[in-house]
Amino acid sequence: MRSDTERGLWSDFDTVCMNAEAEYKQAVKQAESERDHVINLPTDWQARDRVTAAAEARYGRKEQAARATRDEKCKRAEGALSNGLDAREADERRLKGM
Repeated sequence: MRSDTERGLWSDFDTVCMNAEAEYKQAVKQAESERDHVINLPTDWQARDRVTAAAEARYGRKEQAARATRDEKCKRAEGALSNGLDAREADERRLKGM
């Protein structure tokens, strides 16, 4: 049976990662919108292929940065979870040893 502390640690981890995923999806949606706005302008670009390539590259950089941010937030949360679980287990061992 999990203790309230352990449940809280897992819940905190879940919340952080859920929020990071939502932020990632929002950032990607915004980058897609920006890219699509540029690509779909009814302008007769002289170098449409280059404009499209630049818009796609910018989107790719933004998506990659958002992914890295999401992954880093979840990695930090995983570290906090692991440290918390380790501390709880150490406390249990100390109490059993008394």
